[in-house]
Amino acid sequence: MKELVKTPPGLREQLLRKSGTLEGNCDIEILNDADFKRADDLISDAAGVAKKMSEYWSPLKDSAYQNWQLICRREKDMLLPVRDGISKIEKTMKAYRLERVALDLEQQEISHQAEMTEFEMQTAEMLEQGVPQEVIEKIKAEHIPFLAKQTTELISRTKFKGGYEVTIETVKDGAGNEIEQWDKVDKKLLLPQTKAHKEAILQLARDEAKKNYGKKMDGFKIQLIETAKIRSTK
Repeated sequence: MKELVKTPPGLREQLLRKSGTLEGNCDIEILNDADFKRADDLISDAAGVAKKMSEYWSPLKDSAYQNWQLICRREKDMLLPVRDGISKIEKTMKAYRLERVALDLEQQEISHQAEMTEFEMQTAEMLEQGVPQEVIEKIKAEHIPFLAKQTTELISRTKFKGGYEVTIETVKDGAGNEIEQWDKVDKKLLLPQTKAHKEAILQLARDEAKKNYGKKMDGFKIQLIETAKIRSTK
């Protein structure tokens, strides 16, 4: 494992002193152009100190990151055969469960068909015995149709939870490319449900506003703002 990089002695204390000096000078008032120039000099000095601080910590962070990557690779190598084994067993268990349910459903349908055959024979005998047709039809109407029963669950420590895999419907264009049919998706499903989803939509709107020089867009409030690009002193 790689040793952490050592930093020059005294550099940390020097940067902390500069930071303390700058912090006490940042509460300034700008009343004229000269004040603005002093503020510009001060913010450049502060950016220079910030740059040196980042340079101070950079080799330490790089060394720690390389060690972290090495640990992660070793962990992955150790876990790989175990996870592959788990995946294979899980796949086999799922296949058996599906087959078991399918066989059980098939057996239920066979049993129901046998019951229906017996029921038809009974109603035929009733008709031969003179039971009125309307009575027989009423009995048939009241007969319970086939309803599959849930397959008895297997007892195991491993729990299986049902779910659904959902994808967007696609159609092929003239060139054979698959085009997702987003226009057919229910609009309520496209409304942002999370902060990240909302931010993604707002970022698209910001890009569009920048491209169109702040032109009005339905549903969005657009306001011109400025960001400063600070150049540090060396």
